[in-house]
Amino acid sequence: MKALSISRRTLWSLPVVFAAGALILAAAPAQYLGRQQDDLLYLVAARSLSSGLGMRLLTCPGAPRMTMINPVFPLLLAPLVHLFGDRFGVCQAFSALLLACVPLAVWAWLRRRCGDVVAAFCAAAFAASPLVLSQSGTVMSEPLFTLLAVAALACLDRPTIGARRCGTAGALLLALTQTRLAGLPVAAAAAARPLREGRWRRAALVAGPALAGLAVWAAWSHAASGGTLQKLDELSRSYAGSSWRRLPLVAADNARFYLSALGGCALPARWAGTRASLAAGAAWAAASSWGGLRLLRKRPLDPAVLALGGTAAMHLVWPWQYDRYLIMPLPLLLWTAAEGLGRAAVPALALLLAGQLIFQAPAWLRGTSWRRPELPQTYAWLRDHAKPTEVLASALYLRDGFYAGTPSAPLADASDPAGLSRALKAEGARWVLEQRGLDLGLTLAPSSAIEGRLSRISAQLGDRRYFEPAYRNDREQSLVYRVE
Repeated sequence: MKALSISRRTLWSLPVVFAAGALILAAAPAQYLGRQQDDLLYLVAARSLSSGLGMRLLTCPGAPRMTMINPVFPLLLAPLVHLFGDRFGVCQAFSALLLACVPLAVWAWLRRRCGDVVAAFCAAAFAASPLVLSQSGTVMSEPLFTLLAVAALACLDRPTIGARRCGTAGALLLALTQTRLAGLPVAAAAAARPLREGRWRRAALVAGPALAGLAVWAAWSHAASGGTLQKLDELSRSYAGSSWRRLPLVAADNARFYLSALGGCALPARWAGTRASLAAGAAWAAASSWGGLRLLRKRPLDPAVLALGGTAAMHLVWPWQYDRYLIMPLPLLLWTAAEGLGRAAVPALALLLAGQLIFQAPAWLRGTSWRRPELPQTYAWLRDHAKPTEVLASALYLRDGFYAGTPSAPLADASDPAGLSRALKAEGARWVLEQRGLDLGLTLAPSSAIEGRLSRISAQLGDRRYFEPAYRNDREQSLVYRVE
């Protein structure tokens, strides 16, 4: 009778899980290609790999090596780019399919931890989340990253783990950390229990490949970038050299941002960023924390719980904040919250799902303004006036060069207009595009340093001796300068 009951629950759950995947596919593409800049980074890297050139930024002068991203996702895209060329819609569809597979993977894993019903609700709530629907079809690494994380945690989800399973987990964690370095907390969590038990060989099998991969990637990145590690350099520049003073501000602002993003998932869109969304996010975090503690009492050093805690700690201090960073921990947040709520888990998950489907999902299914490039008239002007060989410099240089049909370069930094002009000419830049009101996704404290740099460059571009205003579009808040 018990087996029959489980079978019926499984049969009931499967349509829900597949409907969740279909919902994600229905929202694709949620964003235009290039809106996040990194999506074009992955495509350029994939094109370079498919051409046998390694990972090089082919759209920039000199084709510098791409030390800012990890290789696994571009390697996965490379065959598609090789077969279909510039028909990047294929890569968008592939990315949507990857994301649509996550609810099934989450359900298949969580049903062993909390049963079919709760697992199905967690999978459906994941799929209906605006955090997920807003990323459907974007050529980003989060879907692959989430699938690898779930697979690795499922592999470790046994009271005792043999050497063979440790080896499989190690391979998955290597792929995870070479998809995004944000996988390091998961690798550390996976090694915690065998280390505590003194099983050094198993700990090495689990975490060794990820650490070795990190060492190889760091050595390559250090050599390719001329003696610096780009990720560390990016972190240092974001904190403007004063990490200890800014760290509390960064952590507080990140906590506010992510709690508000979580809390707003089932609320009307107009409540985003309000006290209501912050309070709802805090309640979710409290339930998740309580659930995590309960799980650790049952199973000390549970890798999934430790992975969630490590991921949360990492994103508290990382100075860049994006909704998409919540995609990987979202299944863990749903599961631990359900554990914390106990018998109230199913009603609470049903309420969350209903709120998402009523207030949030329809907008993403219809399509938002994110599906259209922000500067169409500016790009049209550049295509008409800039030669295909002339370099365009801007803050979001990959996106702007892609739509303007020109090579592109990042904005140089200099102490005065003459120095800026020399630096731009050294990059071969003929045009400079300035877009005002950019949201670069920075935490409050580092944002002031980056915005200060952009403001300084904007002021220098006003010097008519070196830069001639060529085009202005107040509606799109854009300015194009010709480098004299």
